[in-house]
Amino acid sequence: MIIGCFLYWDHKKGRNVALDSFKCFINNLNKISLGAECKNNYFLSELLGVNYNTLRGWMANNRCPKLSTLDSIADKLGIGTADLLNPNFCF
Repeated sequence: MIIGCFLYWDHKKGRNVALDSFKCFINNLNKISLGAECKNNYFLSELLGVNYNTLRGWMANNRCPKLSTLDSIADKLGIGTADLLNPNFCF
């Protein structure tokens, strides 16, 4: 079963499994956090304009962002939405 746009439920593993695009998104969030010198995920959530618990859910593969949320994050960072999913992204 697909959960959102990036996760699916693996019945054999009994947990959510991230698709490659979601893994790229999480890796890119980490790059953004380092590039913006965020001290922790609380500061990153403030930078991105998302709730801290929402960000934690993304990092734990329990939640995934809506496309409109990706658009909003990209706009705040001054990048394209596709850049958030690009494995070669540099911030």
